[in-house]
Amino acid sequence: MTLHLAAALDGAGWHPAAWRAEGASPDALFTAAYWTYLVQEAERGQLDFVTFEDSIRMRTSPGDEVTGPLDAMLVATAVAPLTSRIGLVPASGRADLAAGIAALDRASGGRAGWQATGELRPRLPGRPLVTTLASDLPVEVAARGADIVFVTPHGRGEAAVLAEQARRAAPRVSVFADIVVFLGGPDQKDRLDDLDGEVYGGDAHVYSGSAAGLAHLLLDWQAAGVDGFRLRPAVLPHDLRAITRHLVPALRARGAFRPGYPAGDLRDRFSRRFARVS
Repeated sequence: MTLHLAAALDGAGWHPAAWRAEGASPDALFTAAYWTYLVQEAERGQLDFVTFEDSIRMRTSPGDEVTGPLDAMLVATAVAPLTSRIGLVPASGRADLAAGIAALDRASGGRAGWQATGELRPRLPGRPLVTTLASDLPVEVAARGADIVFVTPHGRGEAAVLAEQARRAAPRVSVFADIVVFLGGPDQKDRLDDLDGEVYGGDAHVYSGSAAGLAHLLLDWQAAGVDGFRLRPAVLPHDLRAITRHLVPALRARGAFRPGYPAGDLRDRFSRRFARVS
């Protein structure tokens, strides 16, 4: 059984010092060209979808973090006409964006989704994909009403437990595990930690190693009950390119990732718990 892959796009990358890494473009973070390149790269690897965070964070020194707002919905709208198959899932806790998500879904041919935050459960015309992060909420609560629930295990055993809990509450929900990935060599994370002045831990499992090693980990966790993975590139665009150009071929060589996009829209690839409505 093949697994699903998504990428969580966050500013210059998930490591707080990613904006200082070699090849980073911090001056481009608020440009449409930057986000278009990232999403087109993800589509090149035929990932199921990308998610967009609603803020950009950079740290200049320990305890000194700069946060700037990013209109995730606007980013998704900007890249939609420049892509064709990949799903576009902005994160937002604003209930008033439901109509915009539905419009994006229609305009993109069924490729839009929404990462709802908190206990928000949007009622979206046409039923675009709804995802939820089980972070502040118990996984059982997060899974109800969502097509995909993102969980943040720190190991295989925890992944198995969270997947079981989610399906007990919502039997047909898809469970994705979030993993932060460093694929730039054995000392990539150490260099970034030195630049930042702190050791990065994150709220999810942190993988540092080769694409082949990551492929082995993903298959091991899939066997524990996880349907797919939302990978968080530590440095953009470097780690995203490593995912699309090295991890994806490694998974395909093992028969674990599809050779192309399947027929149907984004939501057809996942749970069919809800009927579409006009």
